[in-house]
Amino acid sequence: MIRQGNLRYDGAMPLHEFHPFTDTEIAKIPHQPGVFLIFQVEVPVHVDGAKDLREAVRNVRSQYPAATHFAVETLEGERAIGARLKTLQRELSRVRSATFFPVKPQ
Repeated sequence: MIRQGNLRYDGAMPLHEFHPFTDTEIAKIPHQPGVFLIFQVEVPVHVDGAKDLREAVRNVRSQYPAATHFAVETLEGERAIGARLKTLQRELSRVRSATFFPVKPQ
């Protein structure tokens, strides 16, 4: 679970499934389709889908040099990946909004 202000992110990739963003951990990712999240500390910074999770996470690593963790979820079929990705993007946009644009109490 990720807490950002009053928001919690507790989707299908909970904190206990986060992996350190290291070559050793990336090598354990299955060569299967699915979605992945990249985190800096506990803040989600990138979400995407891929036909090969291991290669996708390995390739995105250079774009996020300060990233510390990742999480993956295997899925079957482009439709399932697209639907899950859309849901995650919607959830993460709320987390980012609370992080960078806090709502002032009324």
